[in-house]
Amino acid sequence: MGMEVITCRANQSERWFQTWRVAHSSGEWMQIEIAGEGVDKQDKGTAKALTGARKYLLRLLFCIPTGDDIEREATVAQSNAQSANLSPFVAGLLDQIEELQRNGVKNASAAAAKLLKCSTLSDDEIRKSQGKLIEWVNAQSKGDNDA
Repeated sequence: MGMEVITCRANQSERWFQTWRVAHSSGEWMQIEIAGEGVDKQDKGTAKALTGARKYLLRLLFCIPTGDDIEREATVAQSNAQSANLSPFVAGLLDQIEELQRNGVKNASAAAAKLLKCSTLSDDEIRKSQGKLIEWVNAQSKGDNDA
């Protein structure tokens, strides 16, 4: 396998575009164009843009995790929470959120992560600090997608 830069150009807003050709030993290849931006007060903006574009290409091409997977973090946190001492109130909310996740409701994983962060608080403190989140969970559970 090999990789090479075919072209490199900038547009007027200093966004750089690199065209890469990725070749396999079988002779098959693909061409990919990727953009990068770099801002620097000195003269390193171009280098940052080109490096950023190359790193982004490699992460996408080889499926390299970035560690920014909120949904995975929420799922892991939720599974760890099952062994934690959660109040029936918090456990019930997490059960509702888990059902929302199974149904593919957008932001359900983020809601679980947010709730788990404050799960050490008392139920009353959670009701006060996470009122909007609780309303959203209840509305989504009832099928009110406008909430």
